[in-house]
Amino acid sequence: MTEFFNEPTTEQLPHLSLNHEYLPHHFVHVLVPPSAKFNPLIIFIGDGQEQLHTIPLSRLSAHGFTIAMLSTDQLTGDLHHQVSEIKSAIRFLLLHAAQFSIDTNRIFIWGENRGADLSAITVLTANDPEWNAEDPRVLPLRFRASFLFGVTDYAKLTAMIPSHKRSALFVYNGELDSFDEACRAQFIKAYRLQNEVQDFILRSTASGTSAFYTPYMLTIIEKQIQKHL
Repeated sequence: MTEFFNEPTTEQLPHLSLNHEYLPHHFVHVLVPPSAKFNPLIIFIGDGQEQLHTIPLSRLSAHGFTIAMLSTDQLTGDLHHQVSEIKSAIRFLLLHAAQFSIDTNRIFIWGENRGADLSAITVLTANDPEWNAEDPRVLPLRFRASFLFGVTDYAKLTAMIPSHKRSALFVYNGELDSFDEACRAQFIKAYRLQNEVQDFILRSTASGTSAFYTPYMLTIIEKQIQKHL
């Protein structure tokens, strides 16, 4: 006897598409929610391919976010060049907004460890011509908020804070991370002079662990994103 299941007939899970080449030998992976609408875009920069956290990010994507994932180990050249490659990836996604169901006016960036340092610099230098391979006047980048998991080079970031306003910033570190607490406090104080910033410490862990991607933590991140849509 045939057994029937009364499961939902509509798509429920995000679609993962791999290896979209935005520059020669540079690839981005994209999670697209099943809904047909245009979604906020989250660019996640992991500290290597093994740190892209695809499973927890797919759970977040299912709530209505297109999430593009790229790793720092494919970036090349000096710091300027690496940041410009990240921005080329973002512009590639914006130019293919229909393909990836992206709302180009709602962009967030999220990085872990080295990816967090690069994400912060990407935001601080968003449309500075010296930090862009493309002409930023043609397709300027505007971020709603930024999430930094495990920043270490706070002194460099403090020196790079521009005089004009930047996106809201959410800074997360693990209690076991190696960072200069005084430099961290100085960066947060300096950024707060004209921008929104919140900082958090996860006890008894280091950034890069699964503790940063529990359902509880993802709920917190989603609420912070929702406030800046």
